Amino acid sequence: PTVRFLETRASFSRRQTTPSRRRTARAMRPSATAMTAAASSSASVAPRGGKSAAVQAYEARKRAQDATTIRPQRRTCAHCRRAVATCVCDAVKKTLGASGKIQNKTRVWILQDRHEFFRALGSAAVCDLALENCDVEWYDVKFGPGPRRPGEEEMARMGLLWPDDDAVDLAEIAVARDEGSYAADDDDEAPTPTTPQLDALIVLDSTWHRAKGMYYRIPWLAELKKYKISPKRGESNYRIRKQPAPGCLSTAECVAEALVALEGESSRAWLVADAFDAMIDNQLEAEAAAPRNPRRRKSAALIAHEASS
Repeated sequence: PTVRFLETRASFSRRQTTPSRRRTARAMRPSATAMTAAASSSASVAPRGGKSAAVQAYEARKRAQDATTIRPQRRTCAHCRRAVATCVCDAVKKTLGASGKIQNKTRVWILQDRHEFFRALGSAAVCDLALENCDVEWYDVKFGPGPRRPGEEEMARMGLLWPDDDAVDLAEIAVARDEGSYAADDDDEAPTPTTPQLDALIVLDSTWHRAKGMYYRIPWLAELKKYKISPKRGESNYRIRKQPAPGCLSTAECVAEALVALEGESSRAWLVADAFDAMIDNQLEAEAAAPRNPRRRKSAALIAHEASS
């Protein structure tokens, strides 16, 4: 009786579950409408490993759009690393004329930050091309020992262009040098000049924020005498880069003002600033003539340049 009961229960379970399984299978079977939609969509799907027609059409539209907006590869100058259309070498040569480089007596030593070296719109290249006695060296002060510390005698005749509270104005140094100020401590000793001897001027080429980092990471810079300038330019002409304050000038403008204060107008050092202005004008003219993406907004410097021209 027990075996009979189990067989009867198993057959009853099969009779109850089989119709439900059939109903589930029918529900999962795709309808004729779904099969038609799948057949129509399979025409736009490429074989395995290829691209669909929709993707190919999108890429074709993207290539056509990029062809009108992307500029072709431009030729660059090997010396200034700028485009040939905005070459700094050409701007400096036209500004200086047939007289050639400026024969400055005071050596200009520009310590350039690594980030400023890779900037295409830096102004240290103007000083390097326009001045005969100029050295531009770049260091990554975060790694390595940094610039070599000069000797004691060289440090005594060297100064740092740094707008500190205790900095001496270069115009006062030039006036005292022209007047030939001397002082004698004792009658038996020969008179000694009271004005410091300045043979080399160090300029930090970087943004104002990173220049402070360079100053504190190069320890021997704090040992140098600090000098400042009273610029004749109230505002920098660096229109393609924003300055933090109206009195902040670019590296080329600072070097021009410092050399004019030390060596006078006859040194032709003001041509460094003129060459810098020519570089900025060439950059804005090339930017105005180049094809532009209509989705990109024009810079304020370009709008002002187009309005003035």
